[in-house]
Amino acid sequence: MGLFSLFNIVTFTNDACITTGAGNLGGTCFTSSECNAKGGSASGNCAADLCQIRLDFDSLITQDMTNGACGTTADAVRVSSPFSSSANAFPPTICGTLTGQHSK
Repeated sequence: MGLFSLFNIVTFTNDACITTGAGNLGGTCFTSSECNAKGGSASGNCAADLCQIRLDFDSLITQDMTNGACGTTADAVRVSSPFSSSANAFPPTICGTLTGQHSK
């Protein structure tokens, strides 16, 4: 049975952004390498060229799921960012015994 880590399948949307050039034109935020590959010109603040983060849990035990959900009444691991409000931009909340596990 082949299982994927929760973090292996995460994709991030390219959010809309305002350019730093004259006219404050709207656009789509890409990494500088994506922009160059698409024939664009990277300028100003581009999205980070960050592909993945690996978390190694040396010792981490949180409460198990309650009614099939993590973090409703106890500690859990949740990834968030002030730079995206899209619920699809982040992996699901994880909980339980994570000692010796890793996630990408």
